[in-house]
Amino acid sequence: MSGEIPRCSRSFARYPPAIPAPAIATFIQPRLIKDLTRGTRLKKQTLSQEEADDYDIIVDATGITRAFLPPCRSDLVMPTLQHRVIVESHDNERLEAGVYGNRIPGLGYLWIFPLGNNEAHIGVGGVSDDQLDSFLDRFYQDSSGSFSFTRLCTCRGFVRVASPYYSIPFYFGKKRKNGTQQDIVGIGESIGTVAPFTGEGIVHSLECARIFADSFPDYNRYTKSVLARFTWMKKERETLDYFLSPAGKNGPRLQDRWRLFRNARRSGIGLPMLDALRNLGPLLQ
Repeated sequence: MSGEIPRCSRSFARYPPAIPAPAIATFIQPRLIKDLTRGTRLKKQTLSQEEADDYDIIVDATGITRAFLPPCRSDLVMPTLQHRVIVESHDNERLEAGVYGNRIPGLGYLWIFPLGNNEAHIGVGGVSDDQLDSFLDRFYQDSSGSFSFTRLCTCRGFVRVASPYYSIPFYFGKKRKNGTQQDIVGIGESIGTVAPFTGEGIVHSLECARIFADSFPDYNRYTKSVLARFTWMKKERETLDYFLSPAGKNGPRLQDRWRLFRNARRSGIGLPMLDALRNLGPLLQ
């Protein structure tokens, strides 16, 4: 579903307004995959490493698992926690979709994605794994005047924010027992096509898949195209590394401020430079 992001309701008085992007869209992933594969013959199979030898080409689209590729040259992952909840309004208000950044200490944000039928995904992601539960509990408490929440399920995970540059290699040739070569190539989150500052990766990973399809079977061209397209992710990763280092306690450098501003512009947030710097939030806590 998609639509204009409305103004935040009064029940979120302690939270900043939702990011004023021009529109927000959410996808029900199982239905999307079903639509994309309609009319295609698929053989669903859980592959062991030995069974995988039967295939000449393996596309590693296993996300954070990176099941078939060698390790990244320099990996970086961040934890996430998401609840699926039933939302009941006390006074006919609607829990609106939104993304909230500067209430999460460190690097991270809270999101609300309605699913229909009074259900929603509400989650948080950031550097500090041991505080994610408390962030959600605080949100429920702050919103309890207008809404009741019944938790249906909980999902914990990680997102790779290493950037493609630091997720090399994208591909390699593996010698099989019969002496022939098997090509293994990664796409999407397995090779880091996730925005390091925001954790957004669906559109970027779909674009990565298109680059792969357009480049196949030239893996060198594929690598160069992905690195060129997502150069900005490398710069954001370098800023993350700085913030996570002891030197980062000295505050953002000029290039870090500029990258944060560019990220806001790229995400459709119309922030002037000074507002972007004022709204860094407690990044360095």
